[in-house]
Order: sequence, then structure tokens, then C-alpha cells
Amino acid sequence: MHKAELTQLRFDNAIDTALTAAGAKNGKAVKALIDVSKVKLGEDGKLSGWDEQLAVVQKSDAYLFTEKQKTNNFRGFQPGAYGNIKPDAKVDMSKMTYEELAAYIENNPDAQ
Repeated sequence: MHKAELTQLRFDNAIDTALTAAGAKNGKAVKALIDVSKVKLGEDGKLSGWDEQLAVVQKSDAYLFTEKQKTNNFRGFQPGAYGNIKPDAKVDMSKMTYEELAAYIENNPDAQ
């Protein structure tokens, strides 16, 4: 009796962990859309058949999942950041474009 309860508890926890890892906003809602009869928990604790079931729900109901965060590919002006220039390092202004030079002189009025 307890063995069946323990097995079910492990299965439910494995699914909850997998839903969290997949970025599910509402685990109960996503779990209701997944055909858990096609998912099995292996001896190693891994779910078999899970990826296929999850992919179907992610495709049909993408709004239930958070979007993966992209790496910071921000381009343009970043306040407080000016390339790889160290505070006391000499800067070769001859290699700067006009815009870079104007920005550098504006941010460093004492520059020579």
C-alpha cells in the first residue's frame, strides 16, 4: 500500500520538477493538458515520454510557458559603460570614429 503511494509521489514530484524546468507558468494547467498515461518514471528518476508530451503542449499553448531569457545583446548607448577603457589607461584617440571621439571627449573633458 505504501509502496504505491511512494511511487505516485515520486512520479508527481518528477513531473512538477520537469514543469518548473520547462518554465511552466501554471503547473496544474500544463499538467492537465499532458497525457500523463504516456509518461513513465524510470528507476533512475528520469521521465520517459515526457519530452514528446511537453513539446505538444508548448506548441499548442505556448502562453503557458515563460519565454527563455536571451543573452544581453543590447546595442547602443549603455550609461556608465565605455568599452574596455580602464580609468587610468592611455586612450588612442586616433583609432576612434568621430562619434566615439565626440562621446569620449564629452564624458572626459580633461582628456588630452
